[in-house]
Amino acid sequence: MTDFGIAYSGTSDSYNIILKDFTEESIPRTYSNENGLSVGLAGSTILTGPSYAQKRIWAISAVVDKETALDIDAMFRSWDEDRSNGVAAACGIVDRTFGPDVSADVIFSTAPSFQYINKNYIVVSFGLTEV
Repeated sequence: MTDFGIAYSGTSDSYNIILKDFTEESIPRTYSNENGLSVGLAGSTILTGPSYAQKRIWAISAVVDKETALDIDAMFRSWDEDRSNGVAAACGIVDRTFGPDVSADVIFSTAPSFQYINKNYIVVSFGLTEV
């Protein structure tokens, strides 16, 4: 199954959205790539990076019906309002696009943008970062 679910339960409403029709064949999930490799003065190899597993990031672009696009917009606005009011706001996701299912808590790292295909369908694009 290749779908992506995102849910948010905020102070005002709850949302649960499943995306299935992506605009690209590429996998929307990757890693933040915070590690590095360098060579010390004595010529030894030095591996740098955080002392925790690298976070995953998602670049989502999907075709949705107008109602789902409005739900995504409302979910983002609810999340953003909670975040701006100091609430520890995070969405939950289940990613079934590649390999074993991934469940994670995420934040919006790029706000949703919307593009009409026709009066019934819209392309929605946004970014998420694991917390």
